[in-house]
Amino acid sequence: MRAQAVWIIFIGTVIAVAAAVVAIIGFVESNVTLGIIAVVAAVAAVVGTVLLYRRSGATGRPAFEQALSADFAAAQQGWFHASGLAIDPTRRLLLVGTESGATRIPLSDISSVVYHRTQNTPAYGGNSILALIMLPAVIGSMVHNASKAGLHVTAGGRSYRIIGIQPKDAEVWQGRLADGAA
Repeated sequence: MRAQAVWIIFIGTVIAVAAAVVAIIGFVESNVTLGIIAVVAAVAAVVGTVLLYRRSGATGRPAFEQALSADFAAAQQGWFHASGLAIDPTRRLLLVGTESGATRIPLSDISSVVYHRTQNTPAYGGNSILALIMLPAVIGSMVHNASKAGLHVTAGGRSYRIIGIQPKDAEVWQGRLADGAA
């Protein structure tokens, strides 16, 4: 999902911004029909982007839930946008669910747990040249959020990214994993 999510967000953002620019031009030149059609296109691009992004995030959930119900005695578990975590304290295992399936990791194999926060950029509305100047920064933060933001669990030389986890949840899971690995 990583590359797919980046492209979904990038293309959706470009289409929405282009439609918004056309809407501004339409309203400035008193072409209300063009302006309304462009506003509808911009809203449709944003809604479509969100729906595609959310759909792409559900890919690994069935494998994660199947692994949980099979023989994993999870004391704590959570599914976030596109990945999940569960801890079996008895067997000292971490279950990580991603788009590629579910993986069991011994807690002793975890070498690091790092959270990369999402990036935010200021939003400028209206007929503003500043909004167009800030467009590369907005697209850059969206690409960062789609490709890098999340909780990164490194074990056995491989990094697993937990996508969609909120800062408070990430802090809780960092504590759980630090306690479990000790």
